[in-house]
This record gives sequence, structure tokens and C-alpha cells, in this order.
Amino acid sequence: MSGERKNSQARIDANRRYSAKTYKRIPLDVKKNAAEILKEHCGKINTGVNTYIKEAIKEKYLRDTGKDIDL
Repeated sequence: MSGERKNSQARIDANRRYSAKTYKRIPLDVKKNAAEILKEHCGKINTGVNTYIKEAIKEKYLRDTGKDIDL
């Protein structure tokens, strides 16, 4: 092994329980072409698509309400 540490099954299960308790998944459907464009753009600015979408939501929410939201 090259120094890799694998999580135990107990750790994996605990992480899943925490995520299920803490987060709510929101599916998002976009056109395939738009998804590819977005993925390419995020690669150019060195960020993930999920992070990019969350930042966009935060900015829009702040403009609409004047309040921050923790995603």
C-alpha cells in the first residue's frame, strides 16, 4: 500500500448517517448541452459544479432578501 488510508465501514456508515441527518438533496435537471458548458466553465475557473451552483444560489438569495444563507 502506498500510504493510503481506507475508512472503516463504521466510519463510512457514520458519515452517511450524518449526511442524511444534516443535508437535503435537491435534484437539478438541466439540458445536456448546458451541463457540459457548465462543467467546462467550472474546470476553467478551478471549481466544482456543485460549488458553483451553491455560490450562485447564495448570491441570488442575498440580492433577493438582503440576508446570507448557509448552504
